[in-house]
Amino acid sequence: MNGVRHLLLDGGNTRLKWAWCHERQHLQPAQVVDYAALQAQPPWRADPAPLEIWGSCVTGAQQRALVEQACRACWPEVPIHWVVPQADAAGVHNGYLDPTQLGPDRWLSLLAARRLHAGDALVVSAGTALTIDALTAAGQFLGGVIAPGLQLILEALAGGTARLARRPGQYVAFPQTTGDALYSGALQAMAGAVQQQARLMQQRGQTPVCLLSGGDASLLAPLLTLQVRQVDGLVLEGLLSLLQADRGQPLAEIPLQDRQSSS
Repeated sequence: MNGVRHLLLDGGNTRLKWAWCHERQHLQPAQVVDYAALQAQPPWRADPAPLEIWGSCVTGAQQRALVEQACRACWPEVPIHWVVPQADAAGVHNGYLDPTQLGPDRWLSLLAARRLHAGDALVVSAGTALTIDALTAAGQFLGGVIAPGLQLILEALAGGTARLARRPGQYVAFPQTTGDALYSGALQAMAGAVQQQARLMQQRGQTPVCLLSGGDASLLAPLLTLQVRQVDGLVLEGLLSLLQADRGQPLAEIPLQDRQSSS
């Protein structure tokens, strides 16, 4: 597909997800790469240069620098923009007391939810952490909660209890082995947190649809009694929303490399 292209990046806690966007409209299927593999062989090394690179990064400065180096190794002159949450963008009003303190991944997921669903939404990411954010049909981000994800819960149980440091099992309604009890309890804890936030929205008169993403989304979805819409790559969809929106206000910060060279 020819035309203007952007490279979109979603830097998570453990891996980098990326996708090409054409003409600010067409988002190609996302691909995933481990941070350790970036420097040796950037996965986009054979691709033509994009107009710009837009990204979200929730990991540390070292891994973010690795991403920038992998991009600049291929296209030294292409601008790299890291999204900073704003008070308002793409139809969403950020309800955080300090809008910039909201994680960029959560912010972009909210922007994607606003574009993909016209009504009230509970925007849930089931990854390393479990994030559950409430968005009204009018585009007001009410706030949200952060809880441990599946693996963090299991690691905490294994590390903090002498007799539970064993291999988790599978999900069953009434576990009869310790492994199944660990795994089922962790998933039920996650589902309970999502259901509780849904109840709080319902008490306000809202009827949220759950937009669910993240590596453990398929494990969590069957346990929810809400209407669930599973969306792969909400953060990348949110970057697309920004590209399609009015860019009259600053939406990104200076890349690490440029900031360090100018200091």
